[in-house]
Amino acid sequence: MKCCPKDKNIKKEWTNKLEGESSNISNNRVIEISNFCKVFSHPLRVKIALLLNNGDLCVCEIVSILKEKQNLISHHLSIMKKYGIISSYNQSKYKYYRIDRIAVDFLSMNTVRNSHALEMGVSNNRRNKKIQGVEERQSLIH
Repeated sequence: MKCCPKDKNIKKEWTNKLEGESSNISNNRVIEISNFCKVFSHPLRVKIALLLNNGDLCVCEIVSILKEKQNLISHHLSIMKKYGIISSYNQSKYKYYRIDRIAVDFLSMNTVRNSHALEMGVSNNRRNKKIQGVEERQSLIH
């Protein structure tokens, strides 16, 4: 391999460092993150999570807000509950759902990154349009 050090002393240090890095990656953590990604791979589950991020809701409220069928919402809620993204509790005759703190952290981390990337994309598009407009005006003048 071209990227590996040729000197045996450096190679041993380098190999030890890489082995140390790999030991920091826990299989349980990898599985947990993978499950989060699976759960949030469906847009409706992301919408539900974002709604629950604002407060606890019962199924009928989620159905009303998202304008989806009750059985579809219940199906996605059961998947989210299975993976520990949400929990539920009964109040009167209604079942309420709340989002888990870890899921809130996961959502907020990714929402902030994506909104920043979106802002950067918009500002870059505006800048590119301004540059293009200046170039067009200059070509008309010359």
